[in-house]
Amino acid sequence: MAKKKLWLLWRQLILELSGNPCLIIYIKLQYYTSAIALACLIQRYMRHFTLLSDRYNRLTTRFPTD
Repeated sequence: MAKKKLWLLWRQLILELSGNPCLIIYIKLQYYTSAIALACLIQRYMRHFTLLSDRYNRLTTRFPTD
């Protein structure tokens, strides 16, 4: 039961963060066959958050708080 609840929370997080409908394909895989898909998702989101972080850093350096 706890594993299923964790999986549902993980899926909800992915859906909320995802602007890319292709990622839903990964979510529809069964839990026990989705280890590779989850690794792919983590890799994609690490790239996504890196891009967001870079964008945020660019904005904060463009507009100094002095």
